[in-house]
Amino acid sequence: MLDAIADRHVDLIAHIGDFKHGGDRCDDAMFEDRLRLFENSRAPFSFVPGDNEWTDCRRPSNGAYDPLERLDKLRRLFWQDGLSLGQKNGAGKTARRIPRALPLSGSARFSSSR
Repeated sequence: MLDAIADRHVDLIAHIGDFKHGGDRCDDAMFEDRLRLFENSRAPFSFVPGDNEWTDCRRPSNGAYDPLERLDKLRRLFWQDGLSLGQKNGAGKTARRIPRALPLSGSARFSSSR
């Protein structure tokens, strides 16, 4: 699906939460798998976590994780350097700048060199 979207020459793909089913485990392997998928996007890619990725993680079926620990893990993985995810250009950076950690209000700004 990411390739089909990138083929339309979009400036940014924004995934607005729930990259996993609500009953799936919230383990590191799941998060790292999704990070690899998003990093392979040909278009700059931004991810906003949904409830399935952190608040639902407290459920026994999800691994009985501390939701705030899972949110912190997401922040460390998906917003390491303040740049959007996706394949890198020749300069080693994607085209969008995004905040390292999303504010709790759920809003964020990004900029483009275009």
